Order: sequence, then structure tokens, then C-alpha cells
Amino acid sequence: LGGTFPGGMSVFHGTNQYLGWACTLNFPDLDDVYQLQMNPKHRLQYWFDNHWETLQVRRKVVKVKVGAIRFPVSRTFYWSKYGTTLKNKNGFYSIRFPANMDIRGCEQLYKMNKAKSFSEWRNDMRMESFPGINFIYADRTDTIFYVSNGQFAHRNPAYNWKGVLPGNTSATLWQKPFYPFDSLPQVLNPKSGYLINTNNSPFDVSGKGDNPNPQNFNPTFGYGTDSNNRSIMGHYLINKQPKFDYNEFKHLKFNRTFNPKYYEHSLANASVLVNLDPKKYPDIADAISLIKNWNRESDVNNREAALVTFTMYPLIDKITARGTEFEANYFTEKEYADALRSAKKHMLKYFGSLTVPLGEVQKHVRGNVELPVGGMPGVLAATVTKPYKNGMRRTNVGDSYIELVRYSKDTVEIESVNAYGASAKPDSPHYTDQMQMSVDQKLKPMTLNKELIYQNAESVYHPGQKGKKDKATAQKEETNKK
Repeated sequence: LGGTFPGGMSVFHGTNQYLGWACTLNFPDLDDVYQLQMNPKHRLQYWFDNHWETLQVRRKVVKVKVGAIRFPVSRTFYWSKYGTTLKNKNGFYSIRFPANMDIRGCEQLYKMNKAKSFSEWRNDMRMESFPGINFIYADRTDTIFYVSNGQFAHRNPAYNWKGVLPGNTSATLWQKPFYPFDSLPQVLNPKSGYLINTNNSPFDVSGKGDNPNPQNFNPTFGYGTDSNNRSIMGHYLINKQPKFDYNEFKHLKFNRTFNPKYYEHSLANASVLVNLDPKKYPDIADAISLIKNWNRESDVNNREAALVTFTMYPLIDKITARGTEFEANYFTEKEYADALRSAKKHMLKYFGSLTVPLGEVQKHVRGNVELPVGGMPGVLAATVTKPYKNGMRRTNVGDSYIELVRYSKDTVEIESVNAYGASAKPDSPHYTDQMQMSVDQKLKPMTLNKELIYQNAESVYHPGQKGKKDKATAQKEETNKK
């Protein structure tokens, strides 16, 4: 039981009756780009190891749906010794990455789903067919484990693998095999008793003294070392008390607070925003005062969080345009003042006030359902939004499928919620039926007991059956036969 990612063929993160794991994205250096040195006298020849090679030409036709009609669209691609090659106005570039050299990722995930012990699960991971993603594991024997997974080639350290590489030498043409699984950053049963990852560095996933040392790993792996506001807040809340029960754990998971001490980590120097001088910026002095007095909460009723949210998004848009992570960005005092000025103007135009409950300007929307929702970028229960109607914003990134699992020696207790519902079909009653639960940060009990699942099934379907039959239909047909 669990969730998948787009394109997944089995559970990516979830649980069986013995063990489970969760995934977050990691950001090591997993692919390389090469600029080819082309022959000016022959359009498709490129220089490689002191001789000319010829690009393979691959023309592909795909059907693109426009309305109800599918149109064939033709595109030309190329293939070099480095792999897939594309042409733009600056020349020919090849892309090389391990993920398209191994087709067994689905097989590996299937085996992981079926594992009954940590040793089985870790041996399945050692297939090294899954190209990336952090995995945090737990089981009913109290084993916990973290690995920042990836397929990493043996790269020549003389080159800058984060830049565009010369595509004219075998010195940059790495081959299989990749680095073994045991050479990746990982932590097993840390003394601190916990593991956490919120897309932050693999060197900051547990308590002090329990984390991998970045010096022990090949620098060409390209792992970052940044924390983020969610990871810092997670560590802070976990270490605030020596123990917590399950309900306290749920409260931690659903936390929507910016701790004042760590506020600067939501954007690299966002502390500049809360320290703006109202005397220096008299036109936004009222807005500055509101932010200074903000309690750093982001629930639906908070009356200052909306102003902060509308201030952050112009800056986040700049970050997105740069294609970089939040923690790598710094903004000037003027940029923060301009963003706050823009937020003030926006709120007065659309809402007539600077102190509007967050849930009035931020909505969780699908189909005809529109609900107030709390949260903001950088909090543990993150909510990221995009422009909506009438000056409001609507969710598009954040908490999606949530599954909390408790293991004991013989039982597994599961609760879950989906941000929208279990169906992607608009005519299904399950298209929006978990939305209220999601915005209220509530969970529903789930089970791995097949007997209970069949007892409560709305319909049962077998491969080859022409159509699904719900209970009522099946009973009516049976009555008619009699």
C-alpha cells in the first residue's frame, strides 16, 4: 500500500506487512552535457580522439493531440558516442546519463515491494537500477535506514562535471559499471534514533555525530551540502524533547511554523525582510510592522501570513527563472522592499486590507471544489501556490500523498490521505473526496488485511472482465436471475 510517482509501475513509497520506506528528491549530479566539435566542411561530422566521427540521424514521428485530433509531428534527433544529441543555434550537444542505460528500475522496485526483511530490501537496492531519489526505510524490527540513492559513473576528476564538457575526447566518455551502492551516503540505525529528509543535503539527515561526512565521498557525485528551512525546523522540533508519542509525531509532521530563529533559511537571507527599517521605507512602514509582529504561523486564520506569502512569490519566481534552489539565492534589501511593496499593492487592490486570513487568499482547488488552505513554502507541511482568480492563489506543489505507519512485532497500523482523492477521473466520487481531510490535516485508517479490503470494496474487477460491477448492481443481477 502506498503512492507512486508519474510513470511508476509499482509502489515508490509505502509499506507492506513487514517494512516500508518513503522517498524525497535528491539533487546530485546525475547527467552530463557535452559540446561537440563539428567539422566545418561536413555538417554531421564531429572530432573525437584525433579523428572524425559521423552522427547518426534519427527521425521520429510522434502524434500530438490538439482537441480531439492527433497530428503527426516529425522531429530529427542525432546520436553520438556520448548518446542523445540535440542541435540548437550554438551547435550540437550530447546528453549522457546512467538512467537511460538500465531498464531494470521497475524490476528493482517490484522486488523492494516484495521484500520481507531489511537484508532483502537492501540487496534489492544493490541492483543499482534505480537512478536517484532519497530512501528512508523502517521496519517492524526497529531498523531504520537512509540512503541518498543514485547511479554514478566513474568520472575523470580533471574535468568540471557541473559545466558543459568537451565532446571530443574519450577522457570525458565514462562507461559502466557505476559506483557500487555501498559507496553512497547512507545511515543505519543512528544513535540519535531518527532520520529526516526534506530534499536537503544527505549530510544532514540525523542527529549530531550520526551523519555521513561529505569528505568521504567522491566530489564528482555533486551532492549539495545545504540545509533548508524544513530540515532545520524538523531537527529543531525533534530535538526539543527526548521522546514523543504518535500524536506528537503527527503534530510535528503537520507543522506549519516558521521558527523565528531559523526564518532566514526559507530564502537564503530572508531575515533581511523581517529587519527592514520602517523609517527608511515610510510607504511600506505599515507592512513592515505587520511582518515584524507576525507569529510565524501559517494556518488558514493567520492574518499576517498572506502578506508574507505575496511578498515571497516574486522572489521565488526569480529563483525559478534562474533554475536554482532556494538556499543558493540571496536578495538585496531593495529587492525585499520592492517585493513587499508589490505585495501591499496587490492585497489592497484585491482584498482591501493587509490583514486578510490566509485561507481567504489561498485555495485548494480541483474541479468544482475550492477550499481554504494553510501552509506556505518552507514550512514542514509545505504549500506552494500559483496565481488563481480574483488575486487569489491556488495550490500546485506541497504535501500530496501522506502515509504514516506504525510497526510493532506482529502488526502494521496505517493512516493516509491524498491531497485530492484516489481518482484522476472528474466523474468519479473519489476525484475530490479527500480534499477537506487534506486541508484539515486529517488522516484515514487503511489496512493490508485482504478480507477487510474485499468486505469494504465498492467494486471488484478481474482482468478480462468487460466492466466493473459495484455491490448494488451485482446484487440486483443476482435477484433478477432468481
